[in-house]
Amino acid sequence: MRDRQRAVLALLEASRGGMAPRDVRARTEGQATEWEVRGDLQLLRQLALAETIGRGRGAFWRLVPK
Repeated sequence: MRDRQRAVLALLEASRGGMAPRDVRARTEGQATEWEVRGDLQLLRQLALAETIGRGRGAFWRLVPK
């Protein structure tokens, strides 16, 4: 896992309720493109660390409950 993906994971952990991808990107202070953030979130899903709730523009990501 790369540093940016660890940062995304930390953002999700700090958010408690979850975050929309656009909010994750905004919190990376422009260091990641929209597609990089989406890729990072997909990787975290594949690693069973994060999940998406909802669909479309209203969807948000959160950590998988333990």
